Parts: sequence; C-alpha cells; structure tokens
Amino acid sequence: LLFRAGDRTEASFSLRVAAMAVGEDPGIAPDYLSLGGQRIRTDIGHILPLTFYGPRGTIRTISATTVLGGQADGGIIRDRIVVIGATATGTGDVFPTPFDPVLPGVEVMSTAIAHLLTGDGIVRDQYVRLADTGFAMVLPVVLVGLLAWRRNAIGLAAVFGVVVIWFVVNMTAFSHHIWLSAALPMAAAVPPAILFGAAQLWLGRNQA
Repeated sequence: LLFRAGDRTEASFSLRVAAMAVGEDPGIAPDYLSLGGQRIRTDIGHILPLTFYGPRGTIRTISATTVLGGQADGGIIRDRIVVIGATATGTGDVFPTPFDPVLPGVEVMSTAIAHLLTGDGIVRDQYVRLADTGFAMVLPVVLVGLLAWRRNAIGLAAVFGVVVIWFVVNMTAFSHHIWLSAALPMAAAVPPAILFGAAQLWLGRNQA
C-alpha cells in the first residue's frame, strides 16, 4: 500500500483511489491503516493481503467496445469506482490466483480497493505471524511428547489427532478472515518427530 519514492513515502494506486472515494487521507500506523472509519490491519511493510472474490469477471467488467459503442448503461457505473485497464491475456498484465491462473491486473487492483473500502480482506499482520511462531514452537514439543508417551499405535493415533486439530484450527481461522500459516508449524514439527522416531527405533534395536 505504501512505497518509497526517493526520500518520500507514497501511497499506492489502490490506496489513493480508496482515499479519494471516502474523501479523506488515510491514517498510517505501524501495523494498520485507518480509512473511512475503518481500521485495516496490514502485514509487514504495510502489505495488504488479498482475498480474491473469484475468477475473472467476478468483479463486473464492461468492455471498451460496449462503452465506445454507446451500449453501456450509465446507471451501472453511476456513483461507483471505475478502474480502467486491459483484460486481454496477451497484454502480460495478469496474475495467478487460486481461482484464475490469468486474472487481469485491473481486477487485482479492484480487489484491493474493495478491501480498503469494505474491510472484508484477510488478516495477516505481526500478531498472526507471532501466532505462527508460537505454533511452530509448541507443535514439535507436543508431537515428540506424544511419541515418547506411547510408542505404539495409540501414540501414532494421538499424533494424527493433533495434526487434524491443527488443520481444523487453521481452516476455522481462515473462515474468519485470519491467515495462519499451515506450512510453517508442519515444517517445524515433522523433522523432530521423524528424528525422534528414528532414534527410538535405533535404540530399541540395540537393546533387543
């Protein structure tokens, strides 16, 4: 949302448009922006995570041919923000998203503007990252502890249950517009669990 231009900090296109729409300058804090009476939590560097609404065309698009031919209904765009841009795949202004591998950049910009005005974006800020770090520290301890507690099918079932619970927590948070990292805690937990299991197996064979 913000970028450096020489010795100045400038607002991005999306933020400028949203500020013009509400008729006020955004308030900038270390981990959020305030605009139109809303507090919009941002990631490190005032990055705004986007939650795309769907594939291309989900945000209403009117072709230039329709407008130039006088076929566009003025009521469709009256009192609305209109972002003009190219949607042809060959222009190169496309971005891969979960819904569309070639979403036009103009729709990406429109999504950011909509998030700023409605506050319906996903949250991933420093507090969410701290939660990720906490899960990454606790989950390995829990898994190794369960393996040490029961070195049989019960222990493995308990480990599997903890992993399932973690994924349920992750999906529940996402459904409430909070973006927790699923990969980081798993990446931190799996190697210690595998090493512990291998060490237990090696010790068991030596004692046999």
